[in-house]
Amino acid sequence: MSVLNSEWDKDLARLALICVASEIPSMDVDKWWLLQQRLLQHAARHEHFGRDRNVGTEGIQWELHQIGNLYANQGKLANAEAMYSRALQGYEEALGPKHTLTLVTVNNLGLLYANQGKLAEAEAMYSRALQGYEEALGPELMP
Repeated sequence: MSVLNSEWDKDLARLALICVASEIPSMDVDKWWLLQQRLLQHAARHEHFGRDRNVGTEGIQWELHQIGNLYANQGKLANAEAMYSRALQGYEEALGPKHTLTLVTVNNLGLLYANQGKLAEAEAMYSRALQGYEEALGPELMP
């Protein structure tokens, strides 16, 4: 629910999510962690997107992935998993399971699972990403 509106406004919620995601700095930016910490409170307001599915993934896969990165960088691994899973679902629906953007999210889920000690899940994600990259790019062009 919005402060200004008595009913949930999906369009405003999507816009807010897009705005938060677009401001998340990468780790190569000077003092990236400070801005990321400040953005955590804003991202937390959108945590229900991963749970309640009040906002669809159409067109916001990148944003969900970015918020997953934010949570992962800040050690909030369960939240990161929820955002990456939503991003992955959106990428698979929009681009297919073998698209390189889909595979980036698959790889990030693998990293996340490895950090959580879920090694079987991590291995499955890494294998999927590797196979997908080899099919998409060829073994000689692997990242």
